[in-house]
Amino acid sequence: MDQMKIGLFLKELRNEKGLTQEQLAEKLNVSNRSVSRWETASTLPDISLMIELADYYEVDIKELLEGERKSEIMNKESKETFNKIAEYSVERTKSQLETFGIFTEILIVIGIIISITLAKFVADNTVQLIVTLICGWFVWSYGIVLRVKIRKALKELTDR
Repeated sequence: MDQMKIGLFLKELRNEKGLTQEQLAEKLNVSNRSVSRWETASTLPDISLMIELADYYEVDIKELLEGERKSEIMNKESKETFNKIAEYSVERTKSQLETFGIFTEILIVIGIIISITLAKFVADNTVQLIVTLICGWFVWSYGIVLRVKIRKALKELTDR
């Protein structure tokens, strides 16, 4: 138990309530000198007064005895943890999108190969040529659409 830390915490809590030492002393039926001694770490309040102070300041008795708000520390640690998780999630999503982007580029190349090369060598008549070209263009355009969507998603992730 750090008596100085407790004293500073008691003073901080009193100031948050906008009270003077005299006003707090009056509420607790103690002398303002007692309040001053608590805050300068000369003495600590009785346990019954600690309970009353904890209730009045709306803090846990453990927080009073440790001289700090645990909820604030936990909130800060939780925020840091959530931020790290969010950063990891964004980086993982970027990586997945980039990998999928390679797939879309392969689709574009396959579409071009289908529409140019296969149409030239496989199609024996006009109907086969048209079907092969349509299939090639479909694969090619689908690859381009997916690639555009991936670039947009990556840009949104990067801008965050």
